[in-house]
Amino acid sequence: EKRKAEEKRIAEEKRITEEKRKAEEKRIAEEKKIAEEKRIAEEKRKAEEKRIAEEKSIAEEKRKADEKRVAEENSTAEEKRIAEVKRIEAADKKTEEKIIAEEKR
Repeated sequence: EKRKAEEKRIAEEKRITEEKRKAEEKRIAEEKKIAEEKRIAEEKRKAEEKRIAEEKSIAEEKRKADEKRVAEENSTAEEKRIAEVKRIEAADKKTEEKIIAEEKR
């Protein structure tokens, strides 16, 4: 009877030890899973930050290009306006010279 009681106690200790080992393995696996999820979330966050920075950079480049284009268009328009004014002034001067020449005759 003593031997049976001892065997039962040893079997119970083995069972408890096995349960503790399994619980520890489960805890470690859960910690690894959480760490991996955190790592993936951090990678996603960094990738999103990088994407946003790239979009901002592209938008800034586009804005600068648009500003340059508009400035060039405005400059060209101003040059055309000045040329038109000069042409009109030259035509007016020729007309005036013709009128003066007519009057002298």
